[in-house]
Amino acid sequence: MKIRISSLRVCAAIALVVAASCGGSSDSTSTPPPPPPPPPDVGSVSVSPATVSLAVGATSQLTASAVDTHGNALTSPAPVWSTSDANKVTVSSSGLVQAVAPGTATVTATVTTAGATKSASAAVTVAAPVVAASISVSPSASDTIYAFGDSRAFAATVRDSSGAVLSTAAITWSIDKSSVATLSSSSGASTSALAGGNGTAVLTARSGNVSATASVFVRQRAAKLVLSPATITLAPGATSQVSAAAQDARGNTVGGLAAPSYSSSDTTKVKVSSSGVVSAVAAGTATVSVSQSTPDGALTGSVAVTVASAPAFPTSAAVTVEDFDFASDSVDIAAGGTVTWTWKGTQPHSVTPTTPGTGFGSQTLTTGTYSFKFNTSGKYDYFCSVHPYMTATVVVH
Repeated sequence: MKIRISSLRVCAAIALVVAASCGGSSDSTSTPPPPPPPPPDVGSVSVSPATVSLAVGATSQLTASAVDTHGNALTSPAPVWSTSDANKVTVSSSGLVQAVAPGTATVTATVTTAGATKSASAAVTVAAPVVAASISVSPSASDTIYAFGDSRAFAATVRDSSGAVLSTAAITWSIDKSSVATLSSSSGASTSALAGGNGTAVLTARSGNVSATASVFVRQRAAKLVLSPATITLAPGATSQVSAAAQDARGNTVGGLAAPSYSSSDTTKVKVSSSGVVSAVAAGTATVSVSQSTPDGALTGSVAVTVASAPAFPTSAAVTVEDFDFASDSVDIAAGGTVTWTWKGTQPHSVTPTTPGTGFGSQTLTTGTYSFKFNTSGKYDYFCSVHPYMTATVVVH
């Protein structure tokens, strides 16, 4: 049987390739790749801050930093946190420290690599809560407040059992009678009592289980007498009311006082009643004096009153009697003056007094005049007897 040389050569080549791929050749000079280098070991760990002081219930964040043996920062593995006394201080997996009870504890961060373990710690102190042993208020009593709206300031001081001032202690304020005074603030080291009514109120400052009191005294005092109006001008026979109000230093009305008394410096010009009604008697000036009695003494004031001279009225007047109208329908004359009526038009009219027996009046006329002298002051109404809706008036001064 004949085998071709070329076929043998192909088979030999294939056999060599298979042998090489399977590593079966004893003549091969290739080497496997080197394994990866091991991760660097932790060289040191630090914790920041190194010391922490907390009040019970407070928290603080700690930070751990690690470097390898060459001083390069390590970002993994993450540190493991632990506390030496979980009854005093706890720590979370992220390094958040919380104070539980007074005392001290050590919080540690540990970093472990394949070949090394390193750790660092922070000292945590939990302070005992501050306890207020006493509190005082200054002043212990206000001076008397005499005007509503005035205020007095008060301050409280808290101390511990050793007498040291506790400047951060919480303080609250209260007052027993808000009708007497109200507080500007209900918390803080100080407050003010604002007067609003007569009486005594007790102010209390409290911190924890201790408290102290102070007294607030309010007695409204009349400081001035306000009169209204300040000046008066009247015509003879006219009247005006004078009002008097006692006020404290802040302008608040003072109640509970007796009625003020009034008097006139010249009763021939001006009279005043016991209730303050001013009456103008004759032309001139006078002063109305007012006195108000108070527990702290009398307050006084005065009002200047001017009575104007009587107006000058004419001694004569003219009225036209027109068809269905008196023009003018009202005239003013001085006592002793004369009024003359003149008829114009085509209709008959009369001047007939509304009140009989007054002494004046004309016949029914269509032309001509009628005059009458009025010697007595007063108001004289009249009408036309033919046309009663025609009315008019003469005022004699």
